Amino acid sequence: IDTQAVMECNGSPSRLTLSATGSSDPEDETDLKYEWSGPFGIANGVTVTVDIALGTWPVTLKVTDSQGASDSVSAQLQVVDTTAPMVDAGGDVTVEATHVQGAAYLPRVLANDTCGSVTSLSVQPTPAFYPLGVTTVQADAVDSSGNRASDSMQITVHDTTAPVLVAPAAVSTEATDLLTSVELGQAKAEDIFPLTVSNDAPAGFILGTTQVTWSAVDSNGNRSSATQSVTVTDTTAPVFASLEDLVFEAQGELTSLTLTVPKASDIFGPVQVSAELPPVYPLGETPVVWSALDANGNLAQATQFVRLIDTTAPTYTFELLRSEINSHHHKMVKVARLSSVSDSVDSQPQVVISVSSNQPDRVKHDDRRRHDHNKRHHARDWQVTQEQGIWTVWVRAERDGFQRDDRIYTLDISVTDRNGNRSGEQAEVRVVHDQRKVRDTHDREKHDSEHRHENKRNTDR
Repeated sequence: IDTQAVMECNGSPSRLTLSATGSSDPEDETDLKYEWSGPFGIANGVTVTVDIALGTWPVTLKVTDSQGASDSVSAQLQVVDTTAPMVDAGGDVTVEATHVQGAAYLPRVLANDTCGSVTSLSVQPTPAFYPLGVTTVQADAVDSSGNRASDSMQITVHDTTAPVLVAPAAVSTEATDLLTSVELGQAKAEDIFPLTVSNDAPAGFILGTTQVTWSAVDSNGNRSSATQSVTVTDTTAPVFASLEDLVFEAQGELTSLTLTVPKASDIFGPVQVSAELPPVYPLGETPVVWSALDANGNLAQATQFVRLIDTTAPTYTFELLRSEINSHHHKMVKVARLSSVSDSVDSQPQVVISVSSNQPDRVKHDDRRRHDHNKRHHARDWQVTQEQGIWTVWVRAERDGFQRDDRIYTLDISVTDRNGNRSGEQAEVRVVHDQRKVRDTHDREKHDSEHRHENKRNTDR
């Protein structure tokens, strides 16, 4: 045997094979006996397998032939451990982040040694949370013989989890303009990393339903979306501008009018304004119901009263035929005429003509009869006749001779329609004291003509 044999351990203890095949006998005897002795005890055979622990051990081989002759040899057998331990850090892993600092992970490192024990095992780093990205983990092992080994693995922490996003509840609101500003509320979003929430809502919403998309994006680019329905309705009726009642002067029993269509406004543009208008309007109040219809079918109605009034007094033509008359013939003289009596509403206005005098009638009281306004009137000193819509006033050309004052007839003309509108006037006719002051119209014209001719003759001379 090798007297200084060095053998690598292969276990604890190491199982080693000892061989004496190199031994021989001088007589070439083959029937030899082999006896081994050492830390393992006694073993017989040319080749033996024994268990020997680490260290240096004395081993003796004794060989004996059939004659009893023997020989022995001793050796120092050194069992050494130069093999590094086995360490396995595990395969590379990818884990999802569970915290803003990353993910918790415990590396599964295995380490053992063939000939002894692993006395030291170091795994670095081992934080509470591995950060986002790739971290290399190093495992170092040392066995009882001081042999070292190491292994590494990579831990990849990533964030692929989208935020949790809940959009606000659906909103329904009344339109306030062509584009309506709407309060949407706030979306709820959660993520372990910082995130940004946004939406694609317009500044103003059109009529109808609009889908608003909310988005939540975390700091690692993961995105979630949710939708919110925003409904804008128009149930608001148009608004009439100031709608005042109308007052018109009647032009007859029935009056034809052209009314100005009132204005109405609506946020959705032009408004159709209409009403069922009568062809003519009677005196008094007539309600007119105006309807305003907007583009979305909303209807507003308002009542406007059209009032026809009659404040126009009747018209007539009054002619004072004579303002002064002589008292020389004491006859009835036609002094005034009333004609063309008309009224826009009343076809037969009431005509009242009264006559008074500053001197009493020179007839007995029993002979007088008061006039009926629409008949021929008789009174000794005045009378009114009416024929075919013409009223004629007659007065007596007579005065009190015992008085120097003129006699004055006062004519009071009054025309009243059935609505109380009145027109009228007064006129005076004088029966003059000085008969030379005035002549009848015919006499005055004759006198003026003669006077003009006489002046012309005087001029010719």
